[in-house]
Amino acid sequence: MTTSLLSFLGFSATSEQANALNVIERFLAGDDRFLIVRGAAGTGKTSIMSAVTRYLTANSINPVPLGPTGRAAKNIGRKTGTPAKTMHSCFYTPKTDVEEAIVHLKRRTNDCPTPQVFIADESSMVSDRLDTGGDFVASRSLLADFIDFVQQGHPQNKIIFVGDACQLPPVGYDSREASPALMAEHLRQHYRLRGDTIELTQVMRQGEGSAILALADVLRQNMVTRRLAVPHSMGQAYYKPAHAIRLYLERFEQGQHDRVAILSWSNSYRNDCNDQIRTALGLTGSLAVNDTVTLTQNYIGQKYVANGEVGVVKALDSRIHRVADLTFTEAEIAFKDEHDTEFSIVSLVLLDTLKGKISLEQRKALFATEMRNNRAFKKSQDLRDSLYLCALQLNYGHALTVHKAQGSEWDTVIMNTWMHEMDLRFLYTGITRARSELFTNTAHRYAVA
Repeated sequence: MTTSLLSFLGFSATSEQANALNVIERFLAGDDRFLIVRGAAGTGKTSIMSAVTRYLTANSINPVPLGPTGRAAKNIGRKTGTPAKTMHSCFYTPKTDVEEAIVHLKRRTNDCPTPQVFIADESSMVSDRLDTGGDFVASRSLLADFIDFVQQGHPQNKIIFVGDACQLPPVGYDSREASPALMAEHLRQHYRLRGDTIELTQVMRQGEGSAILALADVLRQNMVTRRLAVPHSMGQAYYKPAHAIRLYLERFEQGQHDRVAILSWSNSYRNDCNDQIRTALGLTGSLAVNDTVTLTQNYIGQKYVANGEVGVVKALDSRIHRVADLTFTEAEIAFKDEHDTEFSIVSLVLLDTLKGKISLEQRKALFATEMRNNRAFKKSQDLRDSLYLCALQLNYGHALTVHKAQGSEWDTVIMNTWMHEMDLRFLYTGITRARSELFTNTAHRYAVA
């Protein structure tokens, strides 16, 4: 390969970063199949991956940046300057199972004839357990299907897993468990892969003086020493929604999805904040024009839109549809693609999901109704032939749980740090969603200097 990887960094590397880049360059030229790049917030993981994508492109090797969610994919795509996909859109094809009222995710064939280097950002979220709780179900874990897809392609394909081991593990794991995609020994034992780990610990110069990163470092050190304590300035009492909402409304800008968010442990707090913010913004009814919403299930209708994407309601039909005891209305929702270009989806919206999920029994009843009444769907069994089964499933998007926020970032985060039991990874994950400004339960303001 031409020119050293270090020359693509764009600034003077620390000794730790220079060592990491040398290790990555040797990995790309060698026989190992995976490399884990772990590092806490502010240690330069993104800058290093940006250099890697430019280096690969300059050497005519195809970099494939991926994220476990739509927001995570957008983040790595924007930061590396290389279009990114979600893992699901990269290697799954949906196939409807009418009897079970679910969509099976079938792994695609990787027939790319040239070497690829897959860069899996936010790998702490990648599960190695079968997820059977949603409408979209695979036959194996996300990690297993990902590794199989990579190995099925060119024999020189490689994976770089990038993530922060201090963040919450995948949904369904105990918060004390490790994230499997960030454990080299797990990949060696379970998948017979050769590879190693790089650990970044030094905060980059532009992060020095950041109160947010200093707070994150205290929590990280407490995790290492197993000291279940937090700085007094964070507070641990219940954060009254009124305080959080006032701070939120002072910073809220319509259509600026990454400006500000309220984060919490519980869904009840999230729902309470969303209700009060909607009232303060003059938004009435179940759904209204100018509502900020988040997608809670992958949308595979007119265009693929990933779970977790944020949109704004642009238009709303006043008519309500009742099917199988569920409530629908038609809306135009504007989203933004990986280039921040706005696009709109006109679709039915399942109003029952705005504050939670529908049950499996409700989903099966809807499938059965469509099989009886919709000839096109009965014949094709393709969700896109059913306006109701393909309806957008949304939550209000002002306040989120920390698990839902993982993989996303905002300029300002207002975090309710109250929790049922002390969980440093929950706190760490939440506060590191803030780019510039963080408020916690004492209304203490942490900021980037």
